[in-house]
Amino acid sequence: AVRQVSCGAVHAVALSEDGLLQAW
Repeated sequence: AVRQVSCGAVHAVALSEDGLLQAW
């Protein structure tokens, strides 16, 4: 669960910067 939250936070930042799911 913790890992999922951490990854989610990273993806959220990537979304804010790139506007796409490139982090995935």
